[in-house]
Amino acid sequence: MEIYYFSGTGNSLYIAKKIKESFKDCNLIPIETLSHLKKITPKSKEVGFVFPVYFGDIPPLVKNIIKKFDFSKIEYIFALPNCYSIAGATFINFRKILKSQNKNINYENILFMPDNAILFPIEKDNEKLKQVEIDIIPVIEDIKKRINRKLSNNYFQIFQYYIMKLFSEWEFSPKKFIVNDSCISCGICKQVCPTKNIELQNGKPIFNSNCTHCLACFHWCPKEAIYMKNFTIKNRRKYHNPNIKLNEIIRK
Repeated sequence: MEIYYFSGTGNSLYIAKKIKESFKDCNLIPIETLSHLKKITPKSKEVGFVFPVYFGDIPPLVKNIIKKFDFSKIEYIFALPNCYSIAGATFINFRKILKSQNKNINYENILFMPDNAILFPIEKDNEKLKQVEIDIIPVIEDIKKRINRKLSNNYFQIFQYYIMKLFSEWEFSPKKFIVNDSCISCGICKQVCPTKNIELQNGKPIFNSNCTHCLACFHWCPKEAIYMKNFTIKNRRKYHNPNIKLNEIIRK
């Protein structure tokens, strides 16, 4: 089995690692490492995708890479996104990508994890981290048995997706990233960026226009020197999955 994952703050990587523990032959592949390829042909006949939901959808980087996959010889495909509460149009858009190759997804499920962009109490984070340990058990069993499962469309969430899409374009402008005087020029923000969107000039990060909204730079900054000029994350306490270490997120 091959699991392609995308993770900014560690939630998706943690889920992928939990699945891997239950399979003898399972490779974890950071999906952003394939962005330079024109065509991607998996070596396994079982393929899974684990990623966060951004504004009710597949992260743009992930979506663009999945479109490069050749699924013609794949026998079992599963998608396991994670989010705080709203999946939006995630599965609809995933199905569209597969349909372009006359393929159908075999298994859909979702896990609820702490959010990394909107202000929620830390108590909720702890609750979700405990609950996911329970929720992931039947998911792993389903995948072992190659269960076929398709989630029904939630049209209210799909409506919310279109609203959030407009919001994201306003909310995550690169012009809104700010670095304060606490910056120690360690370069971690550049190292954790999956799109190589951050450059260092005179030791200070400069944000270009290829942000994929993962907020890894914001949450992994050891001095909390990065923030944004808006009401959602300006004063948000920093979060990354407590089971994942920085060196697992740093892009090689």
